[in-house]
Amino acid sequence: MATLKRDRRAASRMRPAFEAAPAELIPQKITPRDKRTAFVQGLRELAAFIEAHPDLPVPHSDSSVGPYLGNSTPDTDQQRRAEVDRIASILGVTTSGDSHYKASRRFGPIAYTAVAISSAVMERHAAHMSYYNVIQPADCTS
Repeated sequence: MATLKRDRRAASRMRPAFEAAPAELIPQKITPRDKRTAFVQGLRELAAFIEAHPDLPVPHSDSSVGPYLGNSTPDTDQQRRAEVDRIASILGVTTSGDSHYKASRRFGPIAYTAVAISSAVMERHAAHMSYYNVIQPADCTS
């Protein structure tokens, strides 16, 4: 970590001096509340836009939004499942699944779904994807 900090300081000394960007262009730290507010506002804007443009196609199949709890946070399978349990309580639904533990509530053709995928399944998927693009078929253009 100390090497990284030293490298950043050296890099900052080598950068040319620029005028400060206007405050509105400087990215601000986004809080969970800001993110939530922006998400809800985005959903409202999307619904209004789709409603105002009846010629705009909508998905032919049902859609889903909601948190995906993979191998990031919370840290353990039990913590991820507990978060899905908490969300299920808010949604007023029961959970289902095992390796893909989920809670889902439908609002017409749209569902709010929280999914916790077990570490074992995530590890198998990562191993499977490690082979992606390794073997290429021979050129079949002739």
